[in-house]
Amino acid sequence: MLTPFDDYPVHQTALPVAHAGGGHPDHYDRFWFNGYDEQMYFALAFGLYPSRGIIDAAFSVVHDGVQRSVFASGRIPLDRTRTSIGPISVEIVEPLRVNRILVDAAEHGLVADLTATARTPAHEEPRATQYDGTELRTDSTRATQMVTWTGQLASGGQDIRVNDGTYGTKDRSWGIRGVGERTPAAPRTALPQVFFLWAPLNFADECLHYVVMENEAGQPWLERSAGASLLLAPGETVELEPLQTFRMKGVGYLHPTWGHGRWHDELAVGGETFKVAELDTIAPDCVHVQQVVRAVWGDRIGLGVLEQLVIGSYEPGGFRGMLDGAPE
Repeated sequence: MLTPFDDYPVHQTALPVAHAGGGHPDHYDRFWFNGYDEQMYFALAFGLYPSRGIIDAAFSVVHDGVQRSVFASGRIPLDRTRTSIGPISVEIVEPLRVNRILVDAAEHGLVADLTATARTPAHEEPRATQYDGTELRTDSTRATQMVTWTGQLASGGQDIRVNDGTYGTKDRSWGIRGVGERTPAAPRTALPQVFFLWAPLNFADECLHYVVMENEAGQPWLERSAGASLLLAPGETVELEPLQTFRMKGVGYLHPTWGHGRWHDELAVGGETFKVAELDTIAPDCVHVQQVVRAVWGDRIGLGVLEQLVIGSYEPGGFRGMLDGAPE
């Protein structure tokens, strides 16, 4: 099946661009952005699932103790340059340099016109590959880039100030990851287990980035730092002070209805609003979080996020069951 993008010299196999990932049902290709200061946080997720025929996106804001989201899902366009679905669009103004996101969902309380400009080069994280028995569950690549934001943002009818130079992150990932409804297979022989930390941090003159995924014994199966790790050397650490929390379900992660790669209709749009203080910290759809953090590194003071996801046992932290949290 030929599409307009086949006219560009981008092919990786003898197949047209529309045939992705060797036909694996969990192949995905995603944009992800966040932006934040000490008073507000916003994020956008935008994914394509070629083998499932689905495109979806979500945009979410935390401000004044409220988390508000809009979701959109539909049939994937044949033209992969059409990076829009419903009220949400992502524009590639200058590849690896400038992106623009547009949200026109006043009926769900969200309107945005925001431009991200690269603050750093894109950093290719290690390829993540994981099997569940003989089943390939994860095989993906992620490129992480620090950005700054300009533009306009409104939530719940209230304009939110986005100062020029507001910090944020651009995350582009693609490959195979569990999305949508699980394909028919034998029952799992072991319970799911995830320990994941992801920390892009901004300082005035430098940026740090750290990512780790560990098994239940605390052994890393993916780890990388760029610039420095959170423990730089004996006596030299980066202290993180949490300022506000964003539940990642706001952009589809672990969402019971708007999870990534699920078919809803030719076009479906929905929204939701929660008071942050009323969300259950260890509810299944709330355990995946990003916290805006103040970062102190010697005499430097910066701002960043610490993403956290823990499911199942994790011996170093004292986690035992699926979602029981750490011991007091």
